[in-house]
Amino acid sequence: MPDLSRAANRTAASSPTGKPRTLSLGAIEAPQLDEPADLVGTFHLSSAHHPHSATGWRMTTPDRRIAIHVAELLGGTLMLTGEPGLIEVVVAASEFQILLAGSRAVCLSWHRGSAPPVCNGTVGAGRPCTCPTSFAERRRAARRGAGCEPHLRVCFRLQRAAALGAFTFVSGNWTFAEEVATAAGVLCCRKGLTPAMLRCDVATVTLSSGQVVRCSRPALTIIRAR
Repeated sequence: MPDLSRAANRTAASSPTGKPRTLSLGAIEAPQLDEPADLVGTFHLSSAHHPHSATGWRMTTPDRRIAIHVAELLGGTLMLTGEPGLIEVVVAASEFQILLAGSRAVCLSWHRGSAPPVCNGTVGAGRPCTCPTSFAERRRAARRGAGCEPHLRVCFRLQRAAALGAFTFVSGNWTFAEEVATAAGVLCCRKGLTPAMLRCDVATVTLSSGQVVRCSRPALTIIRAR
C-alpha cells in the first residue's frame, strides 16, 4: 500500500471544529530532538515495496530481542530486510499508545529537496528565509516548488513496555506536521512522560490521472489527562 501523503492532504487543514485554520510558523517550530541513549528501533509506514502491510506500520531494529517484543506487543511478523543485521516487524496494529518525554520528543525542521535544513521560518542558510511566513502559505508554495517542506522526527516509548527502549519515526506529511506542532505545545506544559496515540490513517484518493488508490498517513494525538 503506497504512502501517498501529498495526494491525501490536498484539502486545507482544519481545526477540531471542522473550520479552516491558519497556523503561523511560530506555532509549529519545534526544538531539536532529544534522542535518548537507549534508542532501539525505528518505525516506518508501509510503501509500495511492502504491500503485505495492510495497516501500514513497520519497525526495524538490529536487535532480535526487540523485534520479538514488538511483535508480541503490537502483533506482527518478523521478516528479513535484506540489510545485514537489520530485522523488520510487519506490525498488525494500526494504532498504539506511546509515551512522549517533553517537547524535545518531537522535532520539526524545513527542507527543500534533499538539501539540509535551509530555514527555520526566519533565516535560511545565513540569509533571510524566502519561504512564506504562515503554515498554509508555505504549504501552497511547496506544492509549486517554491517553498520548503516539513521534516518531522518523533522519539517515543511504547506505553505498554516503556523500559524496552526508545523508538523514532520520521515523516514529511503536512497534516502530521500540524499534529506534531499541537503536541509540542501541549508537551511544553507537562512534566514527565505524556501518553499519546500514534496511528496510521488509511484513505481512498483519486489522483489527477483518475486512478483510485489507497494511501496512508501518520497521525498523532495527545491523550488528555483524566
